[in-house]
Amino acid sequence: MHATYAVLETQPRAIGLREREIEPRAGEALVRVRACGICRGDIGEFVNGRETATAFGHEAVGQVAALGHGAGGLRVGEWVVGNLDMGFAAYAVGATDWLFPIPEALVPYGGLVEPIKCVTTTVRAIAADYGDTVAVVGCGFMGLAAVADLAGGYVRDLIAVDASEPRLKLARAFGATVTLNPASC
Repeated sequence: MHATYAVLETQPRAIGLREREIEPRAGEALVRVRACGICRGDIGEFVNGRETATAFGHEAVGQVAALGHGAGGLRVGEWVVGNLDMGFAAYAVGATDWLFPIPEALVPYGGLVEPIKCVTTTVRAIAADYGDTVAVVGCGFMGLAAVADLAGGYVRDLIAVDASEPRLKLARAFGATVTLNPASC
């Protein structure tokens, strides 16, 4: 199949389009991409540059269009989320081990699965205990999700730190007990 996908160009730093032929190999699925999130890693590569152009976008949701030989666990037509080799594309290929079926009702939110998984992993890793004080530095989407996950009683103080007052207001609404703006304190 002929595929057009987005890349981060190196000189000048810009988003460009490339084309290539793709087919699912053994253990892979061809996915018709419906939505894709932008990972912080993608932004870092764009801001800091790379030596070679690279496909970007890997937090995607889509429908399985075809399966490579021996690709088990998924069905053609099934909605999936997961890691694809080029998420900002009409079609992309991913290893079936890295693609996970989701109910059709979750399709509009499928691109949020990977970032929420990262928040859950982080909250589990800090292992906050009853009475601890926890600070969440940065109240973008993932920081606010961490505040919401940590709120609700077992930490003594849940401190949200951000230079944006609107984000701090959201952090308070999501359960932060203290908010700090480093630009003013």
